[in-house]
Amino acid sequence: THRAAISPVPVVAVAEAMKADIAHTQSLTGIIMPIREVDIAAKGSGSITSLMVHSGSRIASGATIAQLDVATAAATQQSIEQSIAATRATLDATKDLYATRISSMVSEGSATEGASHQTSGASAVTDSAVLAKQIDDTLGNLLSMRSGDMTSIQIPFDNDLGARNKQSKITARESLASFQNADAAFQSLIASSIVGKEPSQTTIDTGLAQAIAVLASGQTALKDAYTVLADSTTSGNLTDAQLSSYKSQIADLGSQTQRALNQIHDINAGVAALKKESASQIAVAQAQLTQMQGQALVNQTILADGSIHAPFAGVITQKYVETGAVVAPGTPIVHLADDSQVKIVVGVPEELARTISVGKTALVTPDSGSGAVTARVSTIRPAIDPVSRKISIELLMDNSSHTIKPGSYAHVVFAQQGAASLAVPRSAVVSRYEASFVYILDGTKVRRNAVTTGAISDSLIEIT
Repeated sequence: THRAAISPVPVVAVAEAMKADIAHTQSLTGIIMPIREVDIAAKGSGSITSLMVHSGSRIASGATIAQLDVATAAATQQSIEQSIAATRATLDATKDLYATRISSMVSEGSATEGASHQTSGASAVTDSAVLAKQIDDTLGNLLSMRSGDMTSIQIPFDNDLGARNKQSKITARESLASFQNADAAFQSLIASSIVGKEPSQTTIDTGLAQAIAVLASGQTALKDAYTVLADSTTSGNLTDAQLSSYKSQIADLGSQTQRALNQIHDINAGVAALKKESASQIAVAQAQLTQMQGQALVNQTILADGSIHAPFAGVITQKYVETGAVVAPGTPIVHLADDSQVKIVVGVPEELARTISVGKTALVTPDSGSGAVTARVSTIRPAIDPVSRKISIELLMDNSSHTIKPGSYAHVVFAQQGAASLAVPRSAVVSRYEASFVYILDGTKVRRNAVTTGAISDSLIEIT
C-alpha cells in the first residue's frame, strides 16, 4: 500500500527576552572644513610683478605670496629721506646759529639803539658791580651806614646839616641798609663766578638779574638820600656850594644807575627778541621736518604693503590672479586654508543635541577612506536651524599628516548610553516590508507579535 510522506519536524531555538543596556548610536553626515581659512587680499595697488605660489602650494607663516610693483614708491621714499636729512641739517644749523648769536650778544656785546659802544652782558654785570660800590661808598659816608649797620663815624650830615624832617633821614637809612644787603650778595657772585672767570650763559643771566635788583634798590636809596639833602639847611661849617655838591654827586649816581639799567634792559630785550626769532625759525623747520617724516611713514606703509605675506601656515586652495595683473586694495590674491586641524560641521537633531556637550567625543569616518578617527566637540551653536530643526555642532580633529581633505564629507557617530530596556537576540527579530516581528512561545503554541525595535548591539536588539 502507498503511505503518505511525513514532513520533518522543524527545529527552532528559543531564548528568553531580557533587560539589557544597549548603547544608542546614530550616524550623521557632516562636512570637513579647515580650522581656519582666508582670502588674502592686496593692501596696496599696482601690478603684480611676481606670484610665488600656485594652487596646492603648502607655505609657512609669513611666507611671501606675491610682490607688487613698488618702484615709484621706492624712488619717492629715497627723495623724502634726502629731504628729511637736508631739513634736519637746516634745523640743527638754525639752532646753532641762534645759540651763537645769543651767546655773542650776552658775552661779547651787541650794539644797542642810541648806544655809542658795544655793551656785553658780562661787562654790564661787572660795570653794575662797580657802580653799586660807588653808591655804597657815597651813601654810606653820607648816612653813617656800613653793611646795613650804623657806624660811629661823624660826618657833616650829622654835625653840619640840619634835616627838618627827621623821618626822611630814618627812611633813607633803611633804604640804604636794604641796598647794602643786596649788594653784598651781588659782589660775592661777581668775585666768585665772573671776575677772572669764563662765566656760563646761566651765570651771566643770574648776574644780570641780580644787577637789576641791586641797581633798582640803589635808585631807591639815592632818591631817599636826595630827599634828606633837599630838606636840609646849611650851618656855619657847610656852605650852599658844598650842599649842592652833595646833591650833584647823588644826582649823577642816579643818572649812571638809570643808564646801567637801560643797558641791561637793552641786552635782555635783544636776547628776548633773538630767542623769539629763533623759536619762530626753529618751529618752521620743525614743522617741515614733522611733515616730511609723516610722508615717509605713509610711503613706508606703501612699500611694506607691496609684499603680500601669509598670515598663517597652510595650503593654497585657490589662486585668483596671475603675474602681471593690476590689483587694487582689497583685491583677493589667493585663498589660504590651515588644515593642520580640521573641523567637522554636522547638523544634529534637537533630541540628540541635548545629550551632547563641549568636549564629548564622537567617531568620525571620512569619505576619503582614511579610517575612523576620534574627534572632540569644540562648538555647539546656540540656535536651531528653523528649516531642518537641527543644531550645528563642530568637532575638531588633528590632521597634521594632511591626509583628511577639507571639503569632503564624513560620517559622525555619537554613542549614547541607554537605560535598561527589553532586548532579544538579533536573530529573534524577523523583518518583512519595513515591519518587524518576533515569535513568542505560549505554552505549546507559537504566535507572531509585531514589535518596534530600537538600539542594536553586536548580539541584542532593543524592543521599544
